Amino acid sequence: TRLDGFRTILRTLQRARQWEAALEVLCETIPTLGLDPDKDCYMSTFVALEENRKGAHAPRVFEMMKERGFVDQRCVAAGMRALSKSSLWRQALSIYTDLIKNEKNNYT
Repeated sequence: TRLDGFRTILRTLQRARQWEAALEVLCETIPTLGLDPDKDCYMSTFVALEENRKGAHAPRVFEMMKERGFVDQRCVAAGMRALSKSSLWRQALSIYTDLIKNEKNNYT
């Protein structure tokens, strides 16, 4: 698919510890082309943020997921780890609570 190249780029950026570039590709480049990121795209970006202790940027990724109606448990866990490693556990708890509330509302 058209996302294959972006998945590779994001994994490469993650391994190279280039969290800023990963965030730009996920949040700006991919949407500009009219594509929707998938689980692998989100995961690579969250891991890049986690490994670099830049979890403060994780809410931007969560917001993007929320706007697209995308919730994947592994991605959520990776985002939570990114926040927690940056000592932002309260924010992680808040985001997770909101996701659960939204999930319940979608099934009622």
